Amino acid sequence: MPDFREILGERPEGCSPSSPCGICDRCCVQIAQAARLEDAVHYRGKLHDLVGAAIRAIDETGRVHLVRGANNYAVKGGEKWCAESDADKKLESLAQRLGSLLVIDAIFGAATDDVDRITSINDLPTDVSEPPSTLHPCVGCREHFDGHPFIQLSTRYVTAGFNDGGEMTALEEHTHPAMMNKWRSTVPPTPSAPPIYSQALGLRPAF
Repeated sequence: MPDFREILGERPEGCSPSSPCGICDRCCVQIAQAARLEDAVHYRGKLHDLVGAAIRAIDETGRVHLVRGANNYAVKGGEKWCAESDADKKLESLAQRLGSLLVIDAIFGAATDDVDRITSINDLPTDVSEPPSTLHPCVGCREHFDGHPFIQLSTRYVTAGFNDGGEMTALEEHTHPAMMNKWRSTVPPTPSAPPIYSQALGLRPAF
């Protein structure tokens, strides 16, 4: 299987599959996948309907924080929410407890690698020249993140696709502008770029 080194890089010193650091890219993808397998709920009970997410953020002191979320659609026609929005609610609660702005360094997603299912989940246009090989944030989540006060221009979206055996078979990476521009036909571009809070706070990202 591919190791996606060009996106995920190498594990940092002291991090291994048996002793994960919990904050590097490889660990964050696995944390998103763990949220998918352990926390996600869908009324159909099918693995390919489950989605997990993890958001890595940096506070004003330079400390790294990680929250995870999962989609939930327990009852057909009932309330539902996305994995990314679930994680973001936890991040906003964390920011309130800390009394601090947080800079979102990266948003990680884990879902099925079934391209047909990916298209149907996201209700993506069928005529795009390069359909995604992984599940991207939905229209509602893209609109939310495009106006999010913690988002930077350099915020990365790392989206992974897993087969039914739990192997990661696909991985994509986009910056925030690239993700928004990819689906500009469904999300109108914002009139001004989101502020770069790491610069405003004088933070030096640790990644």
